[in-house]
Amino acid sequence: MTHMGEKLAIFDEHRQALPGWIARGEDFPDGVYGLCVETWTVNLQGQILLTLRHPHKKLYPLTWECTGGFALAGESSRGAARRELAEETGLKAEEEDLTLLGSCKVWQRFFFDTYFLRRDANLADIRLQKGETIAACWVTFPQLIQRIEEGRVAEAIGHRFCLYYHRFAALLAENETKNR
Repeated sequence: MTHMGEKLAIFDEHRQALPGWIARGEDFPDGVYGLCVETWTVNLQGQILLTLRHPHKKLYPLTWECTGGFALAGESSRGAARRELAEETGLKAEEEDLTLLGSCKVWQRFFFDTYFLRRDANLADIRLQKGETIAACWVTFPQLIQRIEEGRVAEAIGHRFCLYYHRFAALLAENETKNR
């Protein structure tokens, strides 16, 4: 669920923290950026966790996504990724469990940090956040690529995934080697 009243972390164009915060739902002034995080969770079978966005979401309703959201004021990128993962799926992770795939600047308003997480979990372990998502599934790497190509993954998330495709594939292969 969107949490109006949340105090979001703010940064300048060089990603230096600015004093203060901006309330969720307010427009970011020129030269002020928010920090968003997303986490691609991979289980021991090499499957990737996707959640289905709620039909009432303003952006990309009823499309698949990885977990993610805004960093709150005073929160680190990895701390935000941990919190969002727990809120949206009920899964827990330590900051050191998160591998940064990459960072980018989006729409001249946001920095996005994308993480990779190995986590032994089953669908029965997933606890969906009311108002945010309505379903979850594990997919293979080829199935994820197919969903992105078919437009079934939220467009912006699919675009960012493509930025880190090779790094993700290398980590996924490393994951499979460790589990043999």
